[in-house]
Amino acid sequence: MDTRRISNVRKTVSSSSPNECEGCGSTLAIKAENFRDLYTGPLYTHRMTGEPACPGRCLRLDDLEPCPNECSMRWVRDVIQTLKNKGAAVDRFTKDNRPVEEP
Repeated sequence: MDTRRISNVRKTVSSSSPNECEGCGSTLAIKAENFRDLYTGPLYTHRMTGEPACPGRCLRLDDLEPCPNECSMRWVRDVIQTLKNKGAAVDRFTKDNRPVEEP
């Protein structure tokens, strides 16, 4: 996995000054397809949204947990986990990509 790409995305998001304005409440939308190269698992063809076995995680904005089903959108949930898990590692680097020294 290319952590430099994640680092660049995080820098772009964190340096965007409009989101730092008090009361702004804006969000950032990035197409999931832009992160497809971060996923190396199986791709499924059937979308299970709305089916009895579907836990409905894709329909809840506050639910970022992985999907247990063989659904065509499962890869997106797995990429979210990758970004969440790698985000902590990226935070340990300075703006010029040098590791932060531990105290």
